[in-house]
Amino acid sequence: MSIWILLGAPWVLAIALTAVLPALADRFHPYWQAPVAATLALMMAISTWISMVAGASILLGHPGVMGRIEALSLIGICAGLLLLALRHLLRVRMSVRAGRAIRCGAADKDGAVVIVEDDRPDAFAVPGRAGGLIVLTTGLTAVMTAAERRAVIDHERAHLRQRHHFHVQAVELAACLNPLLRPWTRVVRLAVERSADEHAARGGRGNAARAIARAALLCAHAQPAPGCRITGRPSDVRARVLALTHEAPPRQRWYMLALAAVIAVLISAQTYLAADIAQDRFAPERGEPLSTVIG
Repeated sequence: MSIWILLGAPWVLAIALTAVLPALADRFHPYWQAPVAATLALMMAISTWISMVAGASILLGHPGVMGRIEALSLIGICAGLLLLALRHLLRVRMSVRAGRAIRCGAADKDGAVVIVEDDRPDAFAVPGRAGGLIVLTTGLTAVMTAAERRAVIDHERAHLRQRHHFHVQAVELAACLNPLLRPWTRVVRLAVERSADEHAARGGRGNAARAIARAALLCAHAQPAPGCRITGRPSDVRARVLALTHEAPPRQRWYMLALAAVIAVLISAQTYLAADIAQDRFAPERGEPLSTVIG
């Protein structure tokens, strides 16, 4: 029974944290929300997936037919989720290649800004090894003031410098491995936008709010450009603008980061034990008696 408690623990944790996710996310500064949530989501996704593999390995050892059927069902689910994750990674690879094509011929240095002749209003950041690229269209720059353009550039530059594309793709990968974690994707996407907004607000919160609101309205119907872009939900714009009309969020409380670190350590320990169980069942080490296997 203790082994099933061990294997079920990450599922209970994932469900519990997802249930309180909105309230929990509010306890973190926007700068920390994305990396903390993305890291925990990916760790829980890996832990739950490995726990299913370990559970299947145990059920395969049962003499009854039902045990084998349940094991094969778990293996099928694990394989399906893994295929979803691999498909996502392939999409990311294609997106990275598209981003490389956009950067081709441009000044590929940290935060370089390129103005593209295009009547469609748009602004986006294209990540890259050398720091990435910020692309603005003339359709957007022509209708914005200099201060608003600076706020938009600062917003996109924050995406690049804070590596927000890694956080977004990590939580999307986690949702592929464990669909119960899908609500985490919205939290992370909103968090990266809020973090970039706060960076842009250093030049004035009112100006940043106007720039973000205007850019969101103008770009609402723009065709997404290829590349590994950072995009939030249109419905989040109101929350972002409203946040900028208030004072800057307080500094991050250290004990919340410590709590997140403790949870990460516990997840890591459970993942290691679950992986060891699966390894002992599928490929026991030479000379290791079955009596040493947990359970």
